[in-house]
Amino acid sequence: MNSRTAVKAELEQRFETLVRRHSRPVLAYCLRRSTHTDAHEAAADVFAVAWSKFDQMPDGEEALYWLFGVARRVLSHQKRSRRRRLALNERVGSVAEVPAAGPEAVVVRNAEDQEVIDALWNLDTKDQEVLALLVWDEFPREDAARLLDISLEALHKRYQRALRRLERELPRHRQRTTPPIAQEGEVT
Repeated sequence: MNSRTAVKAELEQRFETLVRRHSRPVLAYCLRRSTHTDAHEAAADVFAVAWSKFDQMPDGEEALYWLFGVARRVLSHQKRSRRRRLALNERVGSVAEVPAAGPEAVVVRNAEDQEVIDALWNLDTKDQEVLALLVWDEFPREDAARLLDISLEALHKRYQRALRRLERELPRHRQRTTPPIAQEGEVT
């Protein structure tokens, strides 16, 4: 085996180790932010980017945060593409695609938790992201700030604003989704 082949084999082995170690957290990150199908596609895209930029990737646990950063950009690109596709469908008169129920419908069984998640989806993307990182993913604040490329102070302010917006959205969401009470004697 020549040295070039040995280097390639070592690189492939290191990449396989990276995928084994980080594929589940990356997929979980994507599942919490997208539909099942889109999340799997995004996770695959994340590792395709990782392979193409393997020489630029940090070592150790820093690699996971680097992968989360890539996942964040991949998911953002997917959302932009979906919005453009839906806008185009509207313009040409096609029936718009309805996204499938997300993984939260499978994971969250409690109706109150589901209401919170549904209300969360009505928030701005930045609010969703900061709440997801700090609450769902339980990221340390320093890591979340680094991933979002903002200061700790900015993260704290964004988190507090997102919580207030969620508190305002929750009653509105309940009002939109709660069926009216049937009149006495009325068959429902």
